[in-house]
This record gives sequence, C-alpha cells and structure tokens, in this order.
Amino acid sequence: MGQAFAIFKSKDVADSIISKLRNGCLMIDRRRPPAECGKPGSFPGHIIDKIRMKQREEQRNAVSTSHCSQIDTFEFELALDWLALRAKADLWWKTLNEDQAKEIVEYLS
Repeated sequence: MGQAFAIFKSKDVADSIISKLRNGCLMIDRRRPPAECGKPGSFPGHIIDKIRMKQREEQRNAVSTSHCSQIDTFEFELALDWLALRAKADLWWKTLNEDQAKEIVEYLS
C-alpha cells in the first residue's frame, strides 16, 4: 500500500510496531484507518468520494422549510405567549420606574 520511514529508540519497540502493522491497521490519532483493514481501497480517495456522494444524495432529498415559525406550529404559539409576557413585563418595569421617580422627587423636595 504505502511506505514510511521511522526511527525507534530500541529494536524491541521497532519489532513490536512492525508486527502490529503486519497484523492490523495503521491508526493515526485514534481516527479511522486510511483504508479498510486488510482491504485496499478500490481507487484513491474512495472515502472522500463516498462522503461526497452521500452529501449530494442528502441535498437531493432535502425538503425546503421556512426559517420563520408558521401559524400551525407550537413555536408560533410559544412566540405569541412570549410576546404577551414581554408586554406585561415592559408595563411592570415602566410602572416601577415611574413610582421610583415619584419617590425620588418627593424625597428631594
């Protein structure tokens, strides 16, 4: 498949690595092996081509959806509830600020 050059500190470590490579697959950084173990790829870049084919298929099968909530969804109902609560909260803050402003004016005079 391929060739590499490596330097090891001892012969025992080198022999151990070579036997692991002959009996298994090369794994770099705990990622997937470059090809299926024991099976050479059918052509160079076979993993990338499979991913591209899958992405194209997903794009073909994608359903167009709106980015805004629609009237018949629970998100729309939640948004309406949130807007009503927000209006109440704004009214509460306005009333609180007005009351505090009156208290400050009375305290200063």
